[in-house]
Amino acid sequence: MSNRLLDRDDLEKLYREKFEPMTPDMERMWSETSSRFKKIQKVSFLFVVGILILMFFLFGRIEIAGGLILFMSLFVLFIYAIFMLVLWGKNRSELEDLFSPMRNEMMMTCLNILGDNMSYEREGKERKDFENEMKDLFPKFNKYDSNDRITGQIDGTPFEFFEITIKEEYGRAGEKETKFWFYGFIIVLNVTGYDKTEIRFVPKGKKIWTTLAIAPFSSKRRVKLESLQFEELFDVYSNDQIMSRKFFNPAFMEYFVTFSKKILIGESSNIRGNLVDGKFILSVGSKKARFELKTKDGKVLFRKFFDDIFEDLEPVIKLVALLEQKKI
Repeated sequence: MSNRLLDRDDLEKLYREKFEPMTPDMERMWSETSSRFKKIQKVSFLFVVGILILMFFLFGRIEIAGGLILFMSLFVLFIYAIFMLVLWGKNRSELEDLFSPMRNEMMMTCLNILGDNMSYEREGKERKDFENEMKDLFPKFNKYDSNDRITGQIDGTPFEFFEITIKEEYGRAGEKETKFWFYGFIIVLNVTGYDKTEIRFVPKGKKIWTTLAIAPFSSKRRVKLESLQFEELFDVYSNDQIMSRKFFNPAFMEYFVTFSKKILIGESSNIRGNLVDGKFILSVGSKKARFELKTKDGKVLFRKFFDDIFEDLEPVIKLVALLEQKKI
């Protein structure tokens, strides 16, 4: 497998030559947009304070106006809160639109280095496509959100990467509760030679998530593997013991032990894998927001965003290497 992960010097050169010249104008526009938001925020706050002071000055000496003043004050604060919420959303949308062309340029530059026939969609995977392809692998949900969908090939192996949030809201209006089932990313890889093999691995001591997922695996036996470290973290179920041990070779298991510690700081409770119909679907629960522009001390971290693209897609590269039984 060709070395798809660039070293630090190559990344530095690529960023300096292609993207560093863009950053001054981007930083200026970002600063102007943020400053405009802060100015409006400050003026609106002073305006509200002025209204409240005027109300107390006009009605403060009228005894019967006490309840009226309280009601009007709460009403003014309510309107102010709604205004600030709308303003915050508008500012965030403007900043997103401002950065979008540069984000797409950075993403596609990095993706074309990592693989072939690559595509990137900020909007994520369509719900209907998700439900058609892998709904049965997750618990029942009625709320779905997805972003940052990437598709393409790495050394001839088709893959898909996307982030999702799935949850279930239940209860009556005004008393609704929310159950978050999954927040993280999913990697889908085509695997040759395992068309009739079905494998699922789940965190140690955890059940397979859904009844639909349990049904086809209820008759499957738990697979005994060679790695004690892996078996301390995961249980593996399959309809084919021999092919399962071939799939979970020592290098593959070692990777998942290291990967779980790196991504989840030692917690494997949100890593689950499924091999069905020649597709390996890895779901990784993670609170980290990927492919998001960050700021620090008022400065926009364009370079960090660029570096994080390679870091966030490293699991895909490593998985392809292991599934192809090659070294990076």
